[in-house]
Amino acid sequence: MADRRGAALLLLALMGCAHYTPRPLDAPSAAAWEAARLDAPAVLAALDSVGAAPAAGPWRGVDVARAAWLRSPARRRADAEVEAAGAALRTAGARPTPGIATESEFAFSGRDGSSRWGLALTGLFRVELGGKRGARLARAEAAVLSAVARGRAEGWELEGSVRREARALAALEGAAAAAQALRGALDSVRDLAEARYADGALGGIELARLHADRATAGQEEARLTRMRAEHRAALAAAAGVPEEALLALGPLLTDASRCPDDAARPALLAGALERRWDLRVALAAYQEAEADLRGQVARSWPDLDLGPGLFFDHGVGKWTLVLGLPDLLLHGNRGPIGEAIAARAVAAARVEEASARVLTEVDAALGACRAVARERAALDPAPAAARLAALEAAWRRGEIGRLEVALARADLARLEQQAVELEGAEAGAADELAWRAGADALPER
Repeated sequence: MADRRGAALLLLALMGCAHYTPRPLDAPSAAAWEAARLDAPAVLAALDSVGAAPAAGPWRGVDVARAAWLRSPARRRADAEVEAAGAALRTAGARPTPGIATESEFAFSGRDGSSRWGLALTGLFRVELGGKRGARLARAEAAVLSAVARGRAEGWELEGSVRREARALAALEGAAAAAQALRGALDSVRDLAEARYADGALGGIELARLHADRATAGQEEARLTRMRAEHRAALAAAAGVPEEALLALGPLLTDASRCPDDAARPALLAGALERRWDLRVALAAYQEAEADLRGQVARSWPDLDLGPGLFFDHGVGKWTLVLGLPDLLLHGNRGPIGEAIAARAVAAARVEEASARVLTEVDAALGACRAVARERAALDPAPAAARLAALEAAWRRGEIGRLEVALARADLARLEQQAVELEGAEAGAADELAWRAGADALPER
């Protein structure tokens, strides 16, 4: 009979056992990475499913950032970390599982006519005191928040890198076109100057200066070409795709953002404290430290073990009840509690540090944006355009030669190139300010 009881207990224990299933990793493939495309149908469908599909026409930097984050291995890893934290949350909510214990005895001497065998069967139940389960749940919930915040912070950082490189590339496209126009204007100046020099109406020193201006313009055009290639490579690296994937998108479009006025400063600072994901990471870490302290305080309370059971005492049936207090911490768990209090103070200091960094970055970005806006507002090509119109009218009347008109056109082209560069700089500074203030255009999981 005892054998049957043992077999039944063993069967009950085995019913709760799990089975291991292996899952080998797929081998990384360079060919798969080479074939990656931001505008692949699967990526576009996924963007459309979360309401973030690019509009018809040229892609913007934010579109590249969204597609890059959606297909990024970092996003999949961040999602897996959130799932792991969620699994830990389910584990934290579990109550102590009951157990069972048995004891048998055999009387080998002192026979009094009763049965030689005694058998005890006791249930084991632990009652957690001090709010341990609530502390575990609070710690696991804080870990979930922390995993979500870390993932979104990584996405926000990736978005900033992609948008920064995309707007730099788009600005260089405009600057290169303006540099090409200036070089064309200086080509006309050089040709007209050489003709006038051949007629003896222009000195050699002036001709050499005009040739130097043309050479400088050519060097600037070559520099912009190099910078475009560098930023295209940097954008591809930030997006995690080959350069061919960017070339397939065509020229990028940058929104003509403008810097806000002084009245927007309080709202930008307050909004950054609410939206910045790196600050939320620090806040989540503080919640974890708070939950750790709560858990250490809960551990200072001993648990209560209950063991109701039956005892077949050599032919006499008896009820039994065992009471126990395991882990009786006579020192009140003061050491770990002190460590947790100190760790919470460190986490609080990091929140303060992150808040100050956020406000400093937003204020600096606003100052840089306003400085570019003032420089752009001070540049006025209108007088140069009016001068060119007057010289063209004088040339049509036969009062001046074509060289003077070409020189005025080159001066206007220089100002237009500066205007294009400053327009791109202001758009970039405004976009950087929006990102520093916590703008998050990435789709949710």
